[in-house]
Amino acid sequence: MMTSSKNSSLIMENPCYSLETNLKALSGSLVLKHLKYCQHTTIEHSGNCFKLFFDDWLASFDLAKDGAHSNQSFVELSAIQRGVNNRSLEVRALFCELLREGFVKFQSGTLNTTIDANKENAPKELGLLDDYTLEENISIASICQRMDSEFSELIWMANKRLAILNRGVKVIDESNPFAPIQFCNALRLTLSSLKVDIEHRRAAYKLFETHLITLQRNVLQENNDYLAEQGILSTLKYQSKVVNKSLSDKEITEPVTSRDSVTLDDHHISSQQAHESELMQSVRSLMHEVSPNYSASYMDGQIDDLSHVRYASSSNVVDALNAVQKIELNIQLGAQAQNFNKPLDVKGVSHKILEQLKVHNNGNAVAKDDRYIIDVVGMLFEYMLNDENLPDNVKALLSHLHTPFLKIAFLDPDFFEHSEHPVRLLLNALTEAGSRWLDKDGKPSLELFNTLKDVVRSVLETNEDEVKTVTALLLKFRTDTKKVVRKQELMEKRAKEKAAGESRLRTVKLRVRSEIKTMTSDVNLPSPVLLFLLKAWTDYMCFILLRQGDKSDAWTGALALVKNLVWVVSVKTNEEDRLRQKKMSGSIILYARKGLETISFEKDSTDSFIAALTSAINEVVLKEKVNLVSKEEREKFEAQADEKAGLSVSLQDKPTPIELDVIDKLKLMECGSWVEFVGGRRLKVSWCDDGKNDYLFVNPMGQRDQMLSALEFARLMISKKVKIIYGSAKPFFERALENMLKRLNEEQKKSGSDIKQSEHALMNA
Repeated sequence: MMTSSKNSSLIMENPCYSLETNLKALSGSLVLKHLKYCQHTTIEHSGNCFKLFFDDWLASFDLAKDGAHSNQSFVELSAIQRGVNNRSLEVRALFCELLREGFVKFQSGTLNTTIDANKENAPKELGLLDDYTLEENISIASICQRMDSEFSELIWMANKRLAILNRGVKVIDESNPFAPIQFCNALRLTLSSLKVDIEHRRAAYKLFETHLITLQRNVLQENNDYLAEQGILSTLKYQSKVVNKSLSDKEITEPVTSRDSVTLDDHHISSQQAHESELMQSVRSLMHEVSPNYSASYMDGQIDDLSHVRYASSSNVVDALNAVQKIELNIQLGAQAQNFNKPLDVKGVSHKILEQLKVHNNGNAVAKDDRYIIDVVGMLFEYMLNDENLPDNVKALLSHLHTPFLKIAFLDPDFFEHSEHPVRLLLNALTEAGSRWLDKDGKPSLELFNTLKDVVRSVLETNEDEVKTVTALLLKFRTDTKKVVRKQELMEKRAKEKAAGESRLRTVKLRVRSEIKTMTSDVNLPSPVLLFLLKAWTDYMCFILLRQGDKSDAWTGALALVKNLVWVVSVKTNEEDRLRQKKMSGSIILYARKGLETISFEKDSTDSFIAALTSAINEVVLKEKVNLVSKEEREKFEAQADEKAGLSVSLQDKPTPIELDVIDKLKLMECGSWVEFVGGRRLKVSWCDDGKNDYLFVNPMGQRDQMLSALEFARLMISKKVKIIYGSAKPFFERALENMLKRLNEEQKKSGSDIKQSEHALMNA
């Protein structure tokens, strides 16, 4: 849950004081003593807080009654309020007991509370979440996020100290018995014991959050103080430091500690950082080799008389960039604002720099080392404008970061030297957000697109302390995107569970259709019997197969009824068979009625089916006469049953050899891949069944868009109405550097080829 409490460092004033010392010093009885104290403190504060919250919640019913539109509504609200009030002591005790159990589970090492902690209480056959459950999960996630942000320091310290009580095993929010998620989950389970509607439960969560702030502060502070007094990481500190020019991804997201700390984390440079550093060195080396050819497209070719060239200094170039940036901002925010709809002309910026240098009489050319910086940043943003993973509107928007980022590259050399530089991390975060959650038109998360716009605008408006500003924007943007991620994950999870449920239902329908077809295909039946089996009894068999499976007695009985019914409605010539036929008739009718009542089949329809079935059976048994369904009618009924089960007999649905080949190739595609439909709509292949016959597509926000069969998917691929986007898990900046290296290698080969051709021409001459 809480990012800020993970992978952080410990600061010990006494270097001899270590984790091992704490572990050895704590006996089992001492651990139990400390846990009991923390439990007592938590329960005491929680009980007082819950009483205040509950009183406020009851008062909200009075407000609701004042606004009641009818007397009936007023009476209903009063009844709910009385019912809730009558159980106030009971639910308060339940709330505290749930928190008390959390400490017991912590001691046994089984505490792992998640947002979906009560999910196991729901039916699992179809795995379908109702809308309120999703909303409740999002509410809890939002509350926990705000608590984590408000008390990141105290929670981090509590997790570290509890790890000592946990014999050194890492403790996170989910396993911390007094973390925000524990209080939210206790409230969820408490509210579920009350018979209140969605609106009042929603109001309860809003009120609870206001009280949880005080509760969380008191519990965290007192428990931390107590554990520190008992010598458990008593010198543990959590402190910030001034942001350096380079700031690692870990430092951006986690609590930052001083340089002389004794840590439990490994601060070695990651393989990714080493790889990016190597890439940058290779790019720099090749850039110097091919710069006479490559840089001409940016800065050269504009000066006729090189004898009078006066090179501008780096500070002059920065001044020129400030002027260009101001012009760009005025264009975007002016009366005829483009609102970042058009991509920035990256190469044109270089010409604007020269123009500004001439205006201020700072020179009429840019030095070679400065051209190198301009070239690399230019190639970086050219790659972005050609990146297939990014929608066009995101490319256009982010391209306007070119000028301020170029200025930062001049002001701060670490921009190129350190892969953990906040400017690079921000560009990685922005491009990842654009590729993951936005379509061509900025949908479905228009709010996120506006957030991207705000970031770009804020960067353009910055004229000093650029790195500090970018770092602050990165922190805020990551906080904003965490909310998007949580919502997206919950929405997608719900869509996948629903799709799995629907797939399971389709499989069951096909199985039932196959069973009935096998037992009735070679038999002529009366119309009422055939209709009963294909409609009413099919529904019953689907229900039994879903809930109890094909090993259950109920499923065996359902199949037996089909077999016995088919046997009963045929005329018997043998006296023994006729006696058995009469005996079975009554039990078949009783079993059929009981089955339909089990699935709450509509009463009128049940009576109608049973009456028709009884009449058909009696006609055979008593009159020894069978009125068989006509061939035309039977074909009609069978077709309806096939359609209901999801079968299609149309010839056009039989795949061609080409389609079969594409279907086989699609089976190699991993779930989680992205596809783009004609028009720029991007969807994620979120789920597929075991046989990869059905594919669920969700939009970037995790909402279900459509379900396609493998054949439908293949046909869209063949007609080029959809294409798979082959993305990369690498950060944007790393991909850009690899692309630069590839381009420069090609440029170097081309230059070498041109030289050889020139030498060959001279020799021939």
